[in-house]
This record gives sequence, C-alpha cells and structure tokens, in this order.
Amino acid sequence: MIWPATYLGWIGPLFVFFSIAYVFYLNINRAILTGVVGCTIIGFIIGGIFIIGSSINLNPSNLLYLFIGLLLIIIMCSVNVVLFEFKSRQDIEEEAVIKRIILDLGIKFTRLEVKEISEKCKVDRTTVLEVLKNMIENQEIYAEYFKTTKSVSFNQQANIDEIDKLMEAYEEWETEKIGKKG
Repeated sequence: MIWPATYLGWIGPLFVFFSIAYVFYLNINRAILTGVVGCTIIGFIIGGIFIIGSSINLNPSNLLYLFIGLLLIIIMCSVNVVLFEFKSRQDIEEEAVIKRIILDLGIKFTRLEVKEISEKCKVDRTTVLEVLKNMIENQEIYAEYFKTTKSVSFNQQANIDEIDKLMEAYEEWETEKIGKKG
C-alpha cells in the first residue's frame, strides 16, 4: 500500500544530494532549485504516508520514514534559507564589482559592446546589462545603451568631468547596500 514511498522515496533524497553537490561546486542557483524540488517531493511522500497511515495502522517502519522525511525537510529548508542569504550577498557584491568596472570603462572608452564589459567583469551579459541600464537610469554614469547593436556609448568627457561625483555616488551606494548585508 505504501509502495510510492518505497520506490519513489529515493527521488527526494537524490535531489537533496544533488543540491548539496551543487553547493560544493558553488552553483548556488541550481543548489537552491534542486533543494526546493527535493523538499517538495519528500513533503508529498511524507504527506502520503501520513494520510494513508491515518486511515490504516501506522507501523514502526512508516513512522521511521515519517521521522526521517521530516528531519530532511527541516534540514533542507534551513540550508535553503542560508543559500538564499548567501546568494543575495553574492549578487550585491557582484553588482558592486560591475559598477566599479563600468565607471572605470566610462572614462576610458567612448563605445563598448555589452559582451566586452561582461568579459572584463567576468559576469554574464544579462546581469551586466541590467546593472548598466540601472546605472544609466539613475544617472550613475553618462551613457546610452543601444539595443540593436547591444552596445553602450559613454559620454566620456561628461564622465571624466563628473568622476568625483560619480565615484561618490558609487561609494554611497556601496556603503548602503553592502553595509546593510554586513
């Protein structure tokens, strides 16, 4: 009667194992995803055991599955909370690096492709583009983004003239964002 827990019961812990492996490979996004999937599967299995067990007699082996499953869910939820915190800190620090490099490039070049900025930052293009657009919108850099060519044209002279103001704005942002997380 409890065959799904017997046969499918290994799928949840397998996802949990992969989640732990991804943490060691520092692939936090996949670690969080597989951890959540593993916890969900284990939760469904525990729920099935509990529902079926409440309609029939709970034997000791089912109680052991229930206990181990609950323990795994508690541990994985705790681990996922820590991973979410780590990921948000990593995102803020990554954004700080991208902003610093964009400010530096803004006084050295007049035109660059997002791909080139991404290579300098060693961060994916999507993240660089998002940070760049926010910086332009918030007037943290004088530039214009061209979607068709996926390039940015820096107003180099304005950036050089205003570098002190731009760096002050960057340092204020850095203190505010990183200071909150620290």
